[in-house]
This record gives sequence, C-alpha cells and structure tokens, in this order.
Amino acid sequence: MKAAVVLRPFKRSDTKENVKVGRRFEADNDYIKELSRSGLVRELAVNVSRETKVDPNAATGKTLSASPAGRVSRKKTSRRLSDGVQKTQAEKLL
Repeated sequence: MKAAVVLRPFKRSDTKENVKVGRRFEADNDYIKELSRSGLVRELAVNVSRETKVDPNAATGKTLSASPAGRVSRKKTSRRLSDGVQKTQAEKLL
C-alpha cells in the first residue's frame, strides 16, 4: 500500500469515489504508479502499513522508569467568598 496526494480531481476506478484536489489517500502500489504516470496524483515517499501499534518498551525489553500514581487527596479545596476576597488568619479566628 502506498499513499498519494491528488493533483487533479478524478473518479477512482477501484472504489468509484470522486477524489478532490489536495486529498491524501491510500491504494495499491500499481494503482498509485498508474495514476502518477497520468499526472493525477503525486506519490508520497512513506509507505503505508496496516500493522498494529507496538509498545516501544516491549521491543527494547526495558521497563518504564516512572513511579505509579499516588493517591488523590480527599480534602476539599477552599471556597472563595462571594466578594472574591480571602480572609486572613486573624479574621478567620474572630
């Protein structure tokens, strides 16, 4: 499978879909080559693969160095007063 960008609008022969200019799509290598020879698409350098994503740590065999998440505090956050001004410690005691 290869990817290509459309240069001129056309109707795909494999899916019967109208393709607009600037759209990127994927198709078989031979089909993309044929369209690029006729000047309808420009091939992209990257080949498209349909493989599943692999965990990079599994490939290297290393474990993660990050520590596990800690507990969440159950304390409520302080509320602001209706006028938006926080009281000082002395005012709270009165």
